[in-house]
Amino acid sequence: MTDNEFWKRLDEIAMQPMSVDRDLRFANIIKQGYEENRGILISCFYDRKYPGMAKQSYIDMEGVRYLVCYTSKKNAKQTRAGNDWNIAPTKDILNNFFNKDVIAGIIFNPGLKNMVLVLKPMLEAIMPGEKEKPPFFRGPK
Repeated sequence: MTDNEFWKRLDEIAMQPMSVDRDLRFANIIKQGYEENRGILISCFYDRKYPGMAKQSYIDMEGVRYLVCYTSKKNAKQTRAGNDWNIAPTKDILNNFFNKDVIAGIIFNPGLKNMVLVLKPMLEAIMPGEKEKPPFFRGPK
């Protein structure tokens, strides 16, 4: 599967009515993207102190974080809400996700009709085991 096929499959599932089955199929595509190390569309911002390094955007709700990702470039352009967007290795994003307790989930397409929330327990269930820390990993677990 190519990056474009990965995004297309995520986008097609996101367009379906919300259900546990839809969310599980979505999570399984994310798992496949991780295994194949596809590029994932992320919301990000650039820190002037670290030229060229993107930092993943997140939504903070009651002290826990939800990483912001997209299922298509069109959605990224529509919802970036002042932040930029870019493509990052799915392995790096999910390894960070699994290695930080403060991250509770990933929100795809926030604010759009095809928004999908993937909670950490669902991904942990289909992707068990320790994950390596990504390059440039910082912060407590």
